[in-house]
Amino acid sequence: METYELEHSLVLKDGSLMSLLYLDGSYRQMGEEDLAELIENIRISLSPYLSHPGHVFEITFTRDPAAAELLLDRIVGRSQREAERLGLDVSDIMRERRRHLPKWLVGESCLVAIFTRPIVLTKDETTIEVRRISETIRALPPMARSALPNKAMDGVYARHVSLVDAVATDFSKRDQSVRILNVEEALQEIRASLYPATAPHKNAWTPLIPGWRADRLKRTDGKPSRIRAAPDSIAELSALDFSNLQAPTFDIQLASEDAEIIDSQTVRIGDTLFSGFDMVVAPEVLTPFDRLVASINAAAERVSWRASFMIEAGGLQAHAIKEQYAKVLTFTSPTRNRRLREAFDELRNIDGRDDVVVRFRASFAAWAPNGHYDELRRAVSIVRRGVDRWGNAKTDGVVGDPLAAVMSSTAGIAPESTAPVAAAPLSDALALCPFSRQASPWKGGSVLFRTEDGKLWPYEPGSSEQTTWVDLFVGTPGAGKSVTMNAINFASALRRTVGASGGGMRLPRIAIIDIGPSSSGLISLLQGALPASRHHEVVYRKMRMDVSNAINPFDTQLGARRPTSTERQFITNFLAILCSSGGKAPSSAMMGLISTAVDRMFELSSDKERPAPFIPGDLPEVDEALVDTGFQVRDETIWWEVVDHLMAHDRLRPAELAHRRAVPTLSDIVTASQQEQIRTLYEEVEEDTGETLVRRFQRTVSEIVRDYPILSQPTRFEVGEASVVALDLAEVTVRAGGPDSERQTSIMYMLARHAMARDFFLDEEEILSMIRKGFLPAHYREHHVRRARSNRQMPKRICMDEFHRTGGLEAILNQVHQDIREGRKHNVQIALASQMLNDFDDTIISMATSAFICNASSEHAVKLATEAFGLNKVAQEVLRRQLNGPTEKGAPIYAVFKLKTGTIAQKLFLTLGPIELWAHSTTSEDAALRQILYEAIGPSQARELLAWRFPAGSAKRELEARIARAEEDGQVLTEQGQVSVIEQLASEMRAQQLAKN
Repeated sequence: METYELEHSLVLKDGSLMSLLYLDGSYRQMGEEDLAELIENIRISLSPYLSHPGHVFEITFTRDPAAAELLLDRIVGRSQREAERLGLDVSDIMRERRRHLPKWLVGESCLVAIFTRPIVLTKDETTIEVRRISETIRALPPMARSALPNKAMDGVYARHVSLVDAVATDFSKRDQSVRILNVEEALQEIRASLYPATAPHKNAWTPLIPGWRADRLKRTDGKPSRIRAAPDSIAELSALDFSNLQAPTFDIQLASEDAEIIDSQTVRIGDTLFSGFDMVVAPEVLTPFDRLVASINAAAERVSWRASFMIEAGGLQAHAIKEQYAKVLTFTSPTRNRRLREAFDELRNIDGRDDVVVRFRASFAAWAPNGHYDELRRAVSIVRRGVDRWGNAKTDGVVGDPLAAVMSSTAGIAPESTAPVAAAPLSDALALCPFSRQASPWKGGSVLFRTEDGKLWPYEPGSSEQTTWVDLFVGTPGAGKSVTMNAINFASALRRTVGASGGGMRLPRIAIIDIGPSSSGLISLLQGALPASRHHEVVYRKMRMDVSNAINPFDTQLGARRPTSTERQFITNFLAILCSSGGKAPSSAMMGLISTAVDRMFELSSDKERPAPFIPGDLPEVDEALVDTGFQVRDETIWWEVVDHLMAHDRLRPAELAHRRAVPTLSDIVTASQQEQIRTLYEEVEEDTGETLVRRFQRTVSEIVRDYPILSQPTRFEVGEASVVALDLAEVTVRAGGPDSERQTSIMYMLARHAMARDFFLDEEEILSMIRKGFLPAHYREHHVRRARSNRQMPKRICMDEFHRTGGLEAILNQVHQDIREGRKHNVQIALASQMLNDFDDTIISMATSAFICNASSEHAVKLATEAFGLNKVAQEVLRRQLNGPTEKGAPIYAVFKLKTGTIAQKLFLTLGPIELWAHSTTSEDAALRQILYEAIGPSQARELLAWRFPAGSAKRELEARIARAEEDGQVLTEQGQVSVIEQLASEMRAQQLAKN
């Protein structure tokens, strides 16, 4: 390997060109039918290039546990740095990821080396090219060890580049993650293959690139880079050789370590021991490569190994002599030679008609650190057993040159191999190659999934890989749905953003709506990770049905006399839920009345008609601010005057409190519906109950005001400056099924969404439009524009768990549809979780960009998922049989991602360590135990203690056993008694901690 030509082609000493492709794997989990289709497509693409000599394809696949550990360290390091920039101390979580995950991970890579030899040229073309290159070299000073320019043959280069681009394009079209490596990256990969210990930090080594291409490498002053070294040979000292003035050839740069043949099967290269062997008989049965990986991965000991498959033209020609001997010497072994003749006849019939018969060779190697001979022997034994079981292949560890055998499996070194040549149809050769490995489009991410056989699969929620961000989480209780959602919410919280206030770092905005304590662990984790002065930025609240938790659905932006368009749509949807009956959506006439009444209500409450009068003493904080700013209260003073005055004097908090008194409340819409223009339109319209439309609307709203004190007053519920907020609606929803409970749940979901996310969709242009129309005084402009701009750049996330409890009411679905459609524009992610996929309507499913299916509870669920996401047969089998809930290995998930470039669908595992499991645990018993210990010894120590005592991530079984023993002893445990059992366990654990320390 001598020099390079342009960006992607390395030039070998014999004039051959080589380019390296990084084939990360498939974006879709493939079954045998899918793999067969892929192989057929690749065969059609490659056949023209392999029907005549000149092109060689080498596929090198590597698995190395050590590489995964350092890759993991880099990805976790990025997440930890982001957390530190946000002021979050989650070092215990990150330490555990580094400690726990490596035992489940293996580093994996697949490289496709494409060689083009000079024999692709005609004799005349070769003569011309050789003459040109010779003349170029003669014009240069002697540089025996330097990479020289213009050594590539133009005709070879043109054919080579065409082939490389065609192969990369064909793989990309087949949902394969492929990338053509530039020269620097290719040399780094080759060096990592030579010295596996350097693979995890291969980018730290930078090859010396020749400086004769001024456009290839430039210094900051714009002049081409030059390599100058002191002379180190007699010829250089005598000015007979000028190699020290240019970069050395690439083979010199790569061969930086010594090599030693230890014995007939062992080689030392640098500080690594290798042992290589060849496949001498190909598999009798074509078996997918994934099964070989699974077989080796199932061994008790994790090993480092690689496989290399070389494919080139001329399969029949390679065995021409053997074929003649089989014919002439048939009598020496009639049965065997007859089979050989039949095999050759069959291949000859295939070649050029149904397929192309190619030369196929396979070499393997395993390695271990220097001095670890026993480890190396065990590794080789494991790999050889796996290969021998792989379709009943045969291997041979005895080779004439053990170093050459090891180099045969090294990526991209040369188109040579010690393995015996097999004549095989191209489709059969390709079927044995690693083309169905799983791949992630994300190179890093705060969510660390893995494949079943240990390949790291990072994921970054809210990334630019997707056009919108709509996540669906599906799974019955115990399937890992809530833990998965919490893990992704935690990752979302680690996304850095710049806040509007002073440019300081702020947490992303996350609004979580839940029924129960599922999100309490995440909130406790984030709150405990912040310094005490910032605990207010993360809030967990339980909503209660009383006036102190009042939320006015008609709140507008500060100072605004009218709602924004998104707020108005919310109000319409909210009132539609109030007016629904028996699970049925309101009639079109009722929706018309609602829309008209909303507009009239805000007109009445504005300054010009019937604004709310100011009431001194109602809000002492406002009264004090008015005195401080010199405001003179008159009998006709209205709340809007107070709001505007306080805002003009930069008294933001009192202005916000006053604003809540200025906007209309729910009872005001009854007044609005009594207006003459509305009554004239709707008073003669009757509902199916026999009431007039207006009368039914007024009665319904009046009943809501009576039955829901949380809706009848100006807003009192607030979360202050919190960025991450979780609202638990357990106390304001009804578990019993039926239209009434679903209606109440929907009302509470809408209220929670309004309280936490009302300003998520604030738009600068709309603010300016409201000012022009007179709906917002001009002196509010700076305040709202600043908020809108800050909001636009800040990541935001709305999460709704237990979505099935809303009953699929049309109005709440309309609200979710609107949030999804507006989300991209406002940088808002939407996450919805439910027990079954059909809890979401077709519109939500069609707009979902990520789906995390934790289990499929029935054949109907499998069918629905298949239709919704276009799943193949392998995916259907995964849903039916392989999503069986969390185990020590992690929680199995079938994930579907819709990207800009296509759809990804794969089975993944979310493997969390015990500390992180405890941080995200959602069972009520675990949450109670965790909270007691958090308060007693602090969050970080509490998680470590819980993980040490209960490494499975839950104390539920222990607590149930203690309660059962108490009841067997005759005790009757009330709810308080069960709490005492949890407190007793917490005390015991603290005592154990003290004894341990």
